Amino acid sequence: MLPLTPKPGGSSLLTRALIGGLACCLSLVLGPRSGVAAQEGPPLVVDADQVVYDDATQTVEATGNVSLSYRGIRIKADFTHIELREERAEARGHVVAVDSTGRELRGDALVYNARDQIIELTQAEVIVNGVYIKSDHIEASPGLIVARESTLTTCDPAHPLYRVTASSLDVIPGNRAVVNGATLWVGRYRIISLPTLIVSLRDPKATAGSFPSVGYTSIDGLYFAYRFAFFVGAPLAYVSTSLGTLAQRAEVGLELERPLGSLPLSLTAAGSAGWHHESGLKIETTRLQYDVGLKTSTIQFGPQTDWQTTWKWTDASYGTGDRQGVLRLNSAVTYHLAGDATLTLGRNVLRVYPPTSSAPPPPPLAIDFINPEDLIDELRLEYAKTGMRGDAIATTFKAGAFYDYLPNTLSTNTTSVTVTYGERLPNRFHWELQPEYNLDKHFVTMITDTGIALGTHVYFTVQAKYETATPRFEDLDYIVTAQIRDCFELSIKYRQVRQELWIALGISPTPVWQTPYRSERPNHVMCDS
Repeated sequence: MLPLTPKPGGSSLLTRALIGGLACCLSLVLGPRSGVAAQEGPPLVVDADQVVYDDATQTVEATGNVSLSYRGIRIKADFTHIELREERAEARGHVVAVDSTGRELRGDALVYNARDQIIELTQAEVIVNGVYIKSDHIEASPGLIVARESTLTTCDPAHPLYRVTASSLDVIPGNRAVVNGATLWVGRYRIISLPTLIVSLRDPKATAGSFPSVGYTSIDGLYFAYRFAFFVGAPLAYVSTSLGTLAQRAEVGLELERPLGSLPLSLTAAGSAGWHHESGLKIETTRLQYDVGLKTSTIQFGPQTDWQTTWKWTDASYGTGDRQGVLRLNSAVTYHLAGDATLTLGRNVLRVYPPTSSAPPPPPLAIDFINPEDLIDELRLEYAKTGMRGDAIATTFKAGAFYDYLPNTLSTNTTSVTVTYGERLPNRFHWELQPEYNLDKHFVTMITDTGIALGTHVYFTVQAKYETATPRFEDLDYIVTAQIRDCFELSIKYRQVRQELWIALGISPTPVWQTPYRSERPNHVMCDS
């Protein structure tokens, strides 16, 4: 038991204090009054150079290298003041807070309302889904971040190649950031100002698509593309343009996502109208397109079983009178075994309508063409296990069988092993070998995916699918990705068999904290004797 030094109006503890609750805080420092309190554990844990607890006012003050855990968050600071009755915490000096979602926020001063799970920070910084945000004031809850005058970027926060300044912004983590009064800067130069800029936070590719991009494709040639999005009531509206040497496009559309009552499902819908000109096919036409779909996050059927699914139907009508429907479905039920092993039953579908006995006729626009070899309708049962080889190499073993409804064949993946070592550091690599044996036609298809780091920021990958019955390569792809000053990504992909080339230069949402938190050690604030 650590000694307590009583004093008028409070107690002083110059090392670790465990404050256990409102009425029985001091008793939990000394020891729990009941078995229930002992099992629940203390809601406040403080580690500091000096901790002062006042029993009369039910407050705790900690000074010097403070590290505490309180009601779902962790805080580091130079000084903290906790009001236990009000369930409120304040912190000052080199503040770092980690909220209940694991998100890290930094600032000069913090106020935490534990009842409402709201964090307020001044002179604040936060990284949300790969986007760095700095603001004079941020208010954060688990599902929403609101900031006043702010700056955001996906580059190195210390020296960003570009940044966006805003009068205010609202961020829904994992969904989007709505930037009001946005101005895009490259270096010292202002490029464009917009009343509202919407940045997608669903994944790095969607985030990059919220900003202008340049590149080259075999269909569009050398192109410049930008998608400007804004709200029209509940739906998200957008204007998309792409100007290329081989194709030009302009499109307007609406997107909407809504939960289905209390069900763990969301309905997605979209509609668009656009004009397209493609020199390669010598065609100029309009396209009307709508999408409708369902998706769900992970649904738990029990402590070891979960289900995920996405379903999407796309229907496009062209000014030429042609029409194409595309069905995409990915659904999987996963049972989690012991030792990082899973057993998954899944259904994967990519079909084009109207169906035909032979290859479906190509749509009038090359951008909508789906290679017949990519069509699939399979039911797959797969066992997967992850592990480690040595201290650094992660391994994945997969074995399974699938039934493909399109060619009416049954195949089995005898072994699929992946070894990954690092991502973008020297002497790091990955490789994967997947033999696929066809039980009906008795031949083996070899699928490989191998990559190696060429320096610190360049990665080279070769992906191949080799058919032993022909024998020939069904696909042989070369991919080079390069990070440019931790801000932009250059991606080059050449598909040798299909004679297709993609080159894209866009932002890379990968900012990281350049320095870990370090608190300057202040002089001790000693209590009166």
